[in-house]
Amino acid sequence: MTDEIKRPTPAAEVRDRDRDRVIEQLHGALGDGVLTLDQFEERTDLAEQATTRAQLVVLTEDLNLPAVIEEPGAASPAGAPSTALAVVEPEASTALAQPLSQQQKHFALFGSNERKGNFVVARKVKATAIFGSVELDLREATFQPGVTHIHCISAFGSVELELPSHVRVEASGVGIFGSFEDRAHVPPELDDDSPVVRITGRAVFGSVETDIKKPKKKKRKKRKRRDTD
Repeated sequence: MTDEIKRPTPAAEVRDRDRDRVIEQLHGALGDGVLTLDQFEERTDLAEQATTRAQLVVLTEDLNLPAVIEEPGAASPAGAPSTALAVVEPEASTALAQPLSQQQKHFALFGSNERKGNFVVARKVKATAIFGSVELDLREATFQPGVTHIHCISAFGSVELELPSHVRVEASGVGIFGSFEDRAHVPPELDDDSPVVRITGRAVFGSVETDIKKPKKKKRKKRKRRDTD
């Protein structure tokens, strides 16, 4: 009789509700002063990029918070949420130590953050608005060839993106008691090698809006002609 080959159990995939619960906990930790702004931004970014529940668990396990991620098939009393956690993968514990390279961050907490003008947009852009607003006017900015990823998080706030007409926009987000609205369109005359702007994120009791607009024309001052004798 041939011995059965034991195959490793595949890592549990992330469910949207588990991701939302972890991000909600991170919001609470920021409000309580447990996390700094940099730590909050980094962990929420990792939560959005997580592909397994183990990678989500490691983001809050050092904060002494109640378990909110359920293990599939775990039994729990009627009406009570399951507290079983996924097994932490070896590589997940090093997730927080990995730096986020080539990234620009824009953060607003009980205030506003506005950026516009002629500058080079990084490969990764993070826009976070909590009880505030972030406005990014990128119509005059320079985009690098290939894909630029803009990740937006709005909680009781708003994130507004204004993009130029020469970029191709790919938007995919979620509105939870809020709106994630994409007003951008792809002009038919765009080339296949045009820069791509990929917009993702979540709006929780807030809004994320993306629109394509033409740059404002600079007004030229009219010079008065002097009459000569």
